[in-house]
Amino acid sequence: MIDLSKFHDDYAVYKDVRNLKEELLGKAYEYFKMNDKESENKLKDFFEQQRYWIGDFTLFLTIKEYYKNETWADWPDSLRRHQSSALDQIRQEKKDRIQYHLFVQYVFYQQWFELKKYANDRHIKIMGDMPIYVDYDSVDVWAHTDFFQLDKNTMQQTVTAGMLKKINYAFL
Repeated sequence: MIDLSKFHDDYAVYKDVRNLKEELLGKAYEYFKMNDKESENKLKDFFEQQRYWIGDFTLFLTIKEYYKNETWADWPDSLRRHQSSALDQIRQEKKDRIQYHLFVQYVFYQQWFELKKYANDRHIKIMGDMPIYVDYDSVDVWAHTDFFQLDKNTMQQTVTAGMLKKINYAFL
């Protein structure tokens, strides 16, 4: 039984929400691993369809967890620089955790498209946004350092972009 008494009606404590979601997703993943091959095959199909991004993403999350959420620039040099041998070692040692993150993305993907279909069937359009700024501590920068202006020795940013802190939004 999960104790929900610490959750409030009038505000959210996001750390508690995240911890609860992690607990529930962990249980769902354990159940998933013990069950039918059809679901396992669907997960494999999902991986193949999303291969162009999801391998780096799940690996990044797994390494980030292992290093207690430190920025990737503080990881050991071999991981920071995306060296194949170091990444292969993590893939072997943390295979189950990588699979967990793949499972979480698969669950999100399923739920998102069910929600989208539900809304579209009722002639409700969901608007999304496109990020115009990539966070330095992201899988995008870590996996594709050659796309960004980084110091080749330290892998730190050499330039920073973003919105000005004091801006008059009335003119936007």
